[in-house]
Amino acid sequence: MGDPVLVDLLTWLHIFSVVGWFGAALVFMMVIEPALPKLSPQTNGELVLKVFPRFVRFVEIFASLALIFGISLALALSNGDLRLFGLGSMSGLYVTIGASFGLATYLLVFLLLGPSVMALGRLVVQMKQNPQQPPPPQFQSVQERLKFGAPTAVLLLSLAMAFMVAAAGTGL
Repeated sequence: MGDPVLVDLLTWLHIFSVVGWFGAALVFMMVIEPALPKLSPQTNGELVLKVFPRFVRFVEIFASLALIFGISLALALSNGDLRLFGLGSMSGLYVTIGASFGLATYLLVFLLLGPSVMALGRLVVQMKQNPQQPPPPQFQSVQERLKFGAPTAVLLLSLAMAFMVAAAGTGL
C-alpha cells in the first residue's frame, strides 16, 4: 500500500465526490423531476433554462472528480501496480465491478443526461419564441430521456457504491 496520508486524503476526496454526485442524482429523481409536471409551463421553462444547466454542470464536475480521485486512489493503494485489483481476488473483483458501474454512470451523465438537458433548453427557448405553437415533437422524447436517466443513474451509482464498500470490507 502507498503512503497512508495520501491514501486517506484520496479516499476522502473520492467519497466526497461520490456523495455530491449521488446526492445530486437523488435530488433530481426524488424532488425536481416529480415536481416538473406540477409547475406552470412558464415556471417549468424558467427552471429548465436557469437551474438545469447549473445543476448538470454540478453533476458533471462531481462525476469527473469521483473518477479522477477513484483512479488516483487505486494508483496510490497499489503503488502504481494495478494487478492488485485483478479479478483473481474478491477485492479486485469488487473494485472492478464497482468501477464498471461507476464508469457506466459517468457515460450516462455525459452522453445522455447532459446533452438531453441542453436539448431541452434549446426547445424551451424555441417554445418561448413561438408560444402559440404546440411543443416540438422531440420535446416529449427529451423529457422521457431525463425521466429514464435519473433513476438509472441512482441505480448504477448504488451498485457501484455497494461493490466498493464490499471491496473495502475485504481489507483492501
